[in-house]
Amino acid sequence: MSESNPNTVTISVVIAAYNAAKYIRETLDSVLAQTYLPLEVIVVDDGSTDETAAIVRSYAGRVRLLQQENRGEPAARNVGIRNAQGDYIAFVDSDDLWMPEKLKLQTARLLEKKVVWVTCYADSFDDSSGRILSGYKKKLYEGDILEKEFANPFIRSPTPVVKKTVFEEVGYFDEDKDALIGEDKNMWMRIAAHYPLGAVYQVLALKREHPTSALSSTPTEEKLKGQLCLIERNVSRQPQRLARYKNRVLARIYLNNGTDLLKQGEYERARLLIDKAQQLNPFSFQVEVYWLILHSGEIGRKGYRLYRELKTRMV
Repeated sequence: MSESNPNTVTISVVIAAYNAAKYIRETLDSVLAQTYLPLEVIVVDDGSTDETAAIVRSYAGRVRLLQQENRGEPAARNVGIRNAQGDYIAFVDSDDLWMPEKLKLQTARLLEKKVVWVTCYADSFDDSSGRILSGYKKKLYEGDILEKEFANPFIRSPTPVVKKTVFEEVGYFDEDKDALIGEDKNMWMRIAAHYPLGAVYQVLALKREHPTSALSSTPTEEKLKGQLCLIERNVSRQPQRLARYKNRVLARIYLNNGTDLLKQGEYERARLLIDKAQQLNPFSFQVEVYWLILHSGEIGRKGYRLYRELKTRMV
């Protein structure tokens, strides 16, 4: 039995799932173990070809299964939102996990701060080893977070709880093909332009990192194109507030994709992206370090490989 709240906040959990058979049982168990139980748990199966639907059906009576042809994660989330009966929507990906106190603590924060959406900290963990990964926790902010979320995104996909009526005002997840990369960040930005955010300063969710995740398995060029499109859309909606951050944010995107290529040994492709980052933000120490690595020939490459090897041994 869940702990009751005197103000009775009803929450629908929406999970978009595509070929998630390997992980979804663990995800569902973490949702159903909440000390403040949601009104309902909705899994939208986005045309899976594995055993995802069969696993969800095994939770009959506790989990609601909706099925559709494969249309992408944004479309699946939108189906879940439109079919939800709760006053609030909580999102979790089909491979991520929640801590038992997540909904209880976030519900209390919603009421305390009198806000319509709330987030929390989320750690990342390595799927193969179960090890918590360092370097992922970013500072959380409350209130008007539009510029902070744009400059250095901190809201992670398994953390938000959002009042359902918010989507009626700001719109649903963008199902356009060009917006599939970062569609969740696009949504948080749209909400942030209208509503202040609340936050629980505790790790209440775990994000699973594995090679088959949607972002990890996306080619760099496609990922970069989607991320650049996201930046342009955000700036075009809020030019007065966001335009001044644009070059710095673009530099970060080129840097992140460039360092991913560097880890893969794709030195020339990495150099092209780091060069663009350096042109956009020539005063970034991090950008300059990678620029020097990629412009120092074999010496820079050997130094970088040694650094990576030492870092791996220290973990």
